[in-house]
Amino acid sequence: MNRIMFDTNAFDRLICDQFFPDVWQAASRGMLQLFTCEIQEQEIARIENKRKRCLIQSIPRQVIASAASCEASGNHLHHDPKQMPPDLVIAHTAAQYCSLFVTEDRQLLQWYREHYPDKHGSDYQQFICWFLEHFVT
Repeated sequence: MNRIMFDTNAFDRLICDQFFPDVWQAASRGMLQLFTCEIQEQEIARIENKRKRCLIQSIPRQVIASAASCEASGNHLHHDPKQMPPDLVIAHTAAQYCSLFVTEDRQLLQWYREHYPDKHGSDYQQFICWFLEHFVT
């Protein structure tokens, strides 16, 4: 479970957390693979607070095509993905490519868990607990 997609709002929590350097180093060393899609990169680029934007942009991550712009498998994308809200596109993308989706949006997290019961979804606090258990000695 080391292919992780943070919802953009979870990055806000990460950069303010005392464990940010630990997560950053784990990602830099390839112990964690962090992913974003182009929607998230656009959201990050629009952050007006320069310090916040730079901190988030410094996080090692791989940008992947969103589920809305590639062939999606399964029955989850049976409507036009171009008309989906950005949060759902991000969630579908996480389900397609990652083993863990981290979001602070309670409704989105509940939706994700209901639609992808075989995938792991967590809030930021649950992620940190998992991270500390597996990566910090």
